Amino acid sequence: MLFYPVGLIHEVGHAVICISQGGVFPSEMFFQLRVICAPLPIQLNLYWSMGGIFGLMASMIPLFVSKRIRNNPLLGGGLAGSSVFQFSYFLAETWAHDKYMNNDPILFLPISLIVLAVIFYFSRKIDKNIKQTS
Repeated sequence: MLFYPVGLIHEVGHAVICISQGGVFPSEMFFQLRVICAPLPIQLNLYWSMGGIFGLMASMIPLFVSKRIRNNPLLGGGLAGSSVFQFSYFLAETWAHDKYMNNDPILFLPISLIVLAVIFYFSRKIDKNIKQTS
């Protein structure tokens, strides 16, 4: 449910750096959650990291702004997990780019397990709080 909207904002981060450094990308790729800039920006680490930074902001801001979202187990847990996932994307895209681009299971398996643990923990914690206030 949150993967696509957060993914779009993630790609906006890449697109901002691409366009700001004179690059272009096919617009249909944006909606496929893939921005490939031509030519590649000079500041590659900035280009690669900005997607994760934008995705992280898109995941965390609603948690800080809205108590209703924080108290919703589905949205709160999903956004918490998405925040961890986007932070992992930020790290992986910037410092393990080849493994990231090849969907290396050695990189993604631990990340996925951590994200699932965060979603589970956050959902259980919110669920307990809701039961206590009822």
